[in-house]
Amino acid sequence: MDTGELTEREVATRLSRTENTAPGGDRLTYSHWKREDPGCRVITAILNICFSQQRISEACKSSRTVLIPKAGDPNDITNWRSITLYRTIYKLYTGCLSSRLGNWIVDNEVVCPA
Repeated sequence: MDTGELTEREVATRLSRTENTAPGGDRLTYSHWKREDPGCRVITAILNICFSQQRISEACKSSRTVLIPKAGDPNDITNWRSITLYRTIYKLYTGCLSSRLGNWIVDNEVVCPA
C-alpha cells in the first residue's frame, strides 16, 4: 500500500465525490472546503500531518448522533432513524485512506474479484 504523503490530487478527487451533507461539530461543510481551498493545499497539508504523526485529534474523532423522525407515530421508537455527524475533514481523511486501501487490495488481488 502507498504509504507516502497524500497528494492534493487524491484529496481533491475525494472531495469532488462528496455531497454537501450535514456538518460535524466544527460546522464546516464540504462546500466550505471546496470554496475556501479549491486546490486542496491546506486540507492536504493538514491530512499529511495526521498521516505522518499517525494521530487524529480527539475533536475530529468525536461525533454527534441525531435522531431523525420517519413517517408514523413519533412515540414509536421504530419510527426514528439515527445519523452520526463527524467533521468533514475527518471523513475526507478516512475516505482517502480507504481509497488507498481499496486500490491496494485490487492491485494485489487480495480479495477474489467475484
